[in-house]
Amino acid sequence: MAHRNGADLENVALGATVTYEGGTLFNGPCYYCLPGGCHSLPASPVDLATIVDGVFLPPHHPWCRDTVWWYEQGGGHRVISIGLPRAYRIEAFTVQADDNDAYLLSYHHPESGQWLSAWNIPQGPPGLLGDADSPEC
Repeated sequence: MAHRNGADLENVALGATVTYEGGTLFNGPCYYCLPGGCHSLPASPVDLATIVDGVFLPPHHPWCRDTVWWYEQGGGHRVISIGLPRAYRIEAFTVQADDNDAYLLSYHHPESGQWLSAWNIPQGPPGLLGDADSPEC
């Protein structure tokens, strides 16, 4: 379980419903680069439910192995939505994501009905970043 300021944090997304809209998932070559060279890997598509299963892959794990991924080529808007069973007051987020991409994490405001920005997730060093002990926004 994650902690913040000494208190346990509840994962309100654990086991939630995940939906996707947009371009094709798992579409394209899977290259993973480390100091010393790049490697071509076979893609390993996974179920969307892995997004909310509470399991984090090791730091610097290849972005296209055992993950949900896509290429932006061809354009198109892509959205992954996590449906929570009720409204929560969320005080922190933890995200594991690829290093050379930036992401926007939004939330649906229960009163206004609008999607609002919660966190502009920045790029980082190579491989997957973020785990249960990572700093969150």
